[in-house]
Amino acid sequence: MLENAVLAQEGLEDRRLTLFAGPVLRDDDPTYRNIVQLPREHWKVVAYRMDGQLRFKCFVLSRDLDRIDERAFLDGFDAYLVSLDFLEDRTGLTFPSLRENTSPLELRQQDRPVPVTDAEHVDW
Repeated sequence: MLENAVLAQEGLEDRRLTLFAGPVLRDDDPTYRNIVQLPREHWKVVAYRMDGQLRFKCFVLSRDLDRIDERAFLDGFDAYLVSLDFLEDRTGLTFPSLRENTSPLELRQQDRPVPVTDAEHVDW
C-alpha cells in the first residue's frame, strides 16, 4: 500500500499521515447487475510532515472492468502518480490547504501520470 511506504520513511514526523481517498465518478462507468455503477478509477492523496515540511503525493488508481460479471474486477488497481492540478481536474475537487502550503512548481510536478509499480520507488 502507498501509505505504508510513507510510514517506513526516515524523517516522518510522529509516524503519522493523513489519507484522503474516493472514487472518480463518470457517466460511462459500467453498471453492475443493472443496479449500480462501479467506478473505474479512484483517487488518493497522502499528506504527511517530513523534516518539518508538509508534503503530499497524489495518485489515481485505475482498474479494468471489462470482465465485470466474472468477478475479475476484484483484482488489483494500477497506480499512477499525478500532480495536484491533474487530480483536481480529474475529480472536480479542490484541496486549498495543500495549495496554500506548496509552491506553484510543486503543484505541477508531473505533466502526465507516472505509473507506480513499486511504492518504494516514489520520491516521498
